[in-house]
Order: sequence, then C-alpha cells, then structure tokens
Amino acid sequence: MSLGSLSSIVVNYWPVVLIVGIVLTFFGYYLLRISMAIIGLIAGIYLGQYVWTNLILKNFHIASSNQQMIHIIAVLIIAFLVTALFIALYKFALFMMGFLAGGAIAYYIYNWAISAMNLNMGSNVQWIRIGVFIVFGLIFGLLTIFNEKRAIGTAMAAIGALITAFAILIPFSNSFNVKPNELLNTLIGGKDVILLTVFVAIFLVLSILSVSIQIGVKRGKRNDSKNQG
Repeated sequence: MSLGSLSSIVVNYWPVVLIVGIVLTFFGYYLLRISMAIIGLIAGIYLGQYVWTNLILKNFHIASSNQQMIHIIAVLIIAFLVTALFIALYKFALFMMGFLAGGAIAYYIYNWAISAMNLNMGSNVQWIRIGVFIVFGLIFGLLTIFNEKRAIGTAMAAIGALITAFAILIPFSNSFNVKPNELLNTLIGGKDVILLTVFVAIFLVLSILSVSIQIGVKRGKRNDSKNQG
C-alpha cells in the first residue's frame, strides 16, 4: 500500500470521508473523546505511511514477497499507538489538534498566497512551507493547551473543515483537470491556484460557520442559565 494507494482508498470512499469531516466540523467539539480518536487514527495512518516510505524502506531490506504484509502491520501499529496516545493523554491530544489545525491553516493560506501572487520562492519553497506549518502549528498548539475552552472548538472546526473541503472536491476534481488520486498532492504543492482558492474558500466558510454555531450555542446556554437563576 503506497501513498498512491492510500490516496486511492480515500478517493474511493470519499462519502465516508465527507461524513467524518462534517461530524468533526460541527459536532467534534461536543464529541471530544471520539473526535480525538478519529483524528489520532488519521494522523497515525499518515505518520505510519511516512515512516514506512522514508525510514523503513530506505534503511531496511525487506523481501518483496513480504513487503505488503509488513507494510500494513507497521502502519496499523503506528496508527494504533498514535490513537491510543490521543485518547490516553488528553493534553497531548489537545496540543496535537492545535498543532495540526494551526499548521494546516497557515500552510494552505501560505500556499494560496504565493500561488495567487505567482511568487517564485526558489528551491527552498518546500522547506519554507514546512517551516510555516511547524511555527504556526506550535503557536496554535500551545494556545490550545493554555486557552482550552476557546481554542479547542476552533481547532476541531478547522481540522473537520479541512477534511470536509477535501472530500467535497474529490468528485469535482476532474472539472479542474486534476485526477482525484492527484488532488491531495496538487493542493499540498499549490500547483493549481483556482483549485486551491476554492479549497481555501470552502475551508474558511465551514470553519467560520462551525465556530459561529458554537458561540451561538454557548450564548444560548448562558442566557438559559441567567433566566433560570
């Protein structure tokens, strides 16, 4: 199961991905533990895939006949461990959700900006993108820990909105002359400014809508409490 086949699974089951994204966007804040497990599983699968591709395959000789089985086992073990960490270590999960949300928001907005303005960042463009992700991820991760009540809802909304926006674009990717299996790489690489603009727009609308609903619900509860008091 290569990265391409991993993307194929996501593409083939995009309705499931869409449902998961919507649930995380609008209900993740209220189903916090379940949402942590889902995000931990997703992060674990991609971490496991990265470890397999960039560390295990490059440093260990594995017979081709055993590669697929060992690959699946390795990815599942890493995914299980990360999921367990998200469930067991609450503060760690909060930080990672903030880190992923803040990093992804900054990464895609930065990608959109340099693509829209047609800026040439030279050969270091990928390292700059990674730096933007890490710096803003760390900032938002720390904010999530120290200002949990306000930041956790925003982080959950952002992660869910990213997943939802990606799933929404899968069936329409051919309209942008992008194959569904290449959609993720196209967005990450900022290769199509129109596609990236639509993706960022959907993401921002969903995030703002989710946070607005959370604020409205909280105000409603406060008003109810005052009336009862």
